[in-house]
Amino acid sequence: MGDPHVSFGDVNWMEERFNEAFGQDQGAGRHGWPMIRYFNKATGYGGKHYKQKTNQEVDAELGDEQRMRDYVQEKSGTSLCNVVWGNECSEMELKYIGKFVGHNIQRDRNSMQREKERWEGELQKGQGIFAQNKQRAVILGRLLDNFDNPEL
Repeated sequence: MGDPHVSFGDVNWMEERFNEAFGQDQGAGRHGWPMIRYFNKATGYGGKHYKQKTNQEVDAELGDEQRMRDYVQEKSGTSLCNVVWGNECSEMELKYIGKFVGHNIQRDRNSMQREKERWEGELQKGQGIFAQNKQRAVILGRLLDNFDNPEL
């Protein structure tokens, strides 16, 4: 399992048998090196390993700034989307925004609030895909914050 020569500072991961954190198997080296894992409320202390999207080495793939930003947003549930101007929004985010404030859509603050509460409830119960549910709740919160903005 893994490369016995991989070290981090004074710790040789294989010799030290650093495979566990908070009682959770970390799968050190199981998917190769470098080992990239993400942690969020849904993964808990065990985390999940990074699944490559290209044929490049992991360090080259995530060395691309846009890919790294996409990865952080995808797994954390954060969003850089500006709901008023549409800057930094993915196509999926723009489509979701369009359901609530698109052309020929009657705006309804109460339905937005109910939808936001629904996604927050899914997050609390640990149901669905964590990052998508979080992004939906974030987008709806921003729409509600800007509900009276004439530019929206």
